[in-house]
Amino acid sequence: MKEKPDPFEQDRCDRISVDRSDDGVDAELKVRRYRRDGFEVSALVKEGRDPSVVLLHGAAGNALAWLPILPVLDGRRAILVDLPGHGESPPVEEWSLEALARNIGEAIGCEHPGSLVWGGHSWGGKVAAVLAGLRPDCVCGLLLIDPAPAKAVPIIPEEYVASSLAPEIGPWWSYAEAVAAAQKLQQYESWRIELRRAFDRGIERHEDGTVAGRVRREWLVSITAASLNHDDSALIRSIKCPTLLMVAEKSLWWQEPTNLAVLRDLTNVTTAVLAGRHYLHWDSPNRVIETARQWLQGLTT
Repeated sequence: MKEKPDPFEQDRCDRISVDRSDDGVDAELKVRRYRRDGFEVSALVKEGRDPSVVLLHGAAGNALAWLPILPVLDGRRAILVDLPGHGESPPVEEWSLEALARNIGEAIGCEHPGSLVWGGHSWGGKVAAVLAGLRPDCVCGLLLIDPAPAKAVPIIPEEYVASSLAPEIGPWWSYAEAVAAAQKLQQYESWRIELRRAFDRGIERHEDGTVAGRVRREWLVSITAASLNHDDSALIRSIKCPTLLMVAEKSLWWQEPTNLAVLRDLTNVTTAVLAGRHYLHWDSPNRVIETARQWLQGLTT
């Protein structure tokens, strides 16, 4: 039987049409590859004006996690990244946040030179914050949505993945079973069309009818260890760029002293506590859009 072509052999040029008829927003997202010294990530790019906004999703998510809040960009170029091992991006051998931040910053920065607005949720939020600490020259603003804690959290990665992330990656005996399982998860409760698309991008359907998440459990364990067992508070406190820190009122991370609350007393940081849970951009998209839009307007005026 002829082997299927390697999807990473060449750049994809297909487009994803995102119909947002509920709010009048239509976005065409083009699949792009960003490469640098053997490192590569896939991204969905919506063309627009500068400064570009780069958004990094959380663990077990993918680029389409940002669909509910695309209107916040107001015509800016959006670069929605599939982080390594997620969506259409290959995994990496080194999962440390510093290595990941440097590689993503260089890969995207070489095609979009100059300062960018970087944003992220959960794991992706901490990656963006670490990048701002490491490379302040390429970050003109930082947009964080309930990011992972700056300090180390005393958890066992394997246990955390089993309890919090494994339910999102299966495997399941059928697509119907996968959907039923997803709808029980906090982030997929309302099952809007954007959530279904994000979920579909994160799974693989096999010939025998079974379904499983694209991201592997062992990768999630490495990601959890790198983002939750590592103290990056000193580096993150060095951030100088304008920063919007949106935290969820019901987030366990915000209740803990280990959270990115280390940023709260810095004059360059605007903090907004919004009603909702960890997945703020799913729970309260209108509040996130309103808050981030005002901040972005102030950033570019």
